[in-house]
Amino acid sequence: MNKIFSKDGRIFLEVTPVKSLFNSGMIHDVITTGGKFVVDLNTCELTIYREKIVKNKIVSKNEPNRPRYKPDGKPTVKISEDFDIAQVQLADQYWIDNNYGVFYYGPSNNRRKIKSGNNWANFIDKVQKFYKG
Repeated sequence: MNKIFSKDGRIFLEVTPVKSLFNSGMIHDVITTGGKFVVDLNTCELTIYREKIVKNKIVSKNEPNRPRYKPDGKPTVKISEDFDIAQVQLADQYWIDNNYGVFYYGPSNNRRKIKSGNNWANFIDKVQKFYKG
């Protein structure tokens, strides 16, 4: 369900791009950096909304403890700090890369890992627990 919120006296509707649009570099960049696509309901204009997201002590997009996913035999992918967006990103990586990879977070001296294995529901439940703190 889409989220409606108010900011500075204006009403916005958060929208999610269809999956095929995630191939666009701009769409991908907005989503992976924690941005949200919103429609200003006063003007019906589509825009990008960003807010500082602090979940599970992840403060900056550039921090080394930002969530990541490493599919087997492929480069590491940065994962959004917003769980709803992260879930879409992880689903894409999970199903494309034959279910095997590692989600990890935290500083390198105390890194936590969640292996994806072959059970999507179990994997995403563990990841969701991380996001909820």
